[in-house]
Amino acid sequence: DKENFFLIYGENEGLKNEIIEFLKKNLKGIIENQDEAQIIINKELFYEKILNQSLFEKKKIIIINRCSDKIYEIIENIIEKKNSDIKIILNVSRR
Repeated sequence: DKENFFLIYGENEGLKNEIIEFLKKNLKGIIENQDEAQIIINKELFYEKILNQSLFEKKKIIIINRCSDKIYEIIENIIEKKNSDIKIILNVSRR
């Protein structure tokens, strides 16, 4: 629970899904699924979701599916903000 970013990578999709389910059960927060393409198309909306906190939902778990190196800059910017109430799971796709 101390880590904010989780990188899930590998060829075994079943194992990757098991790890993501384990993290979802053991981390506290509202779960939100995103696709890398959606985030890249609308970076500002994604930053707003992450940086603006609701009075009702403090902690968030964001699962970003089909990740590639295209999202690196966005993740780097999020790391700089140091928001401990957000956990991000990066589910990397094999190409």
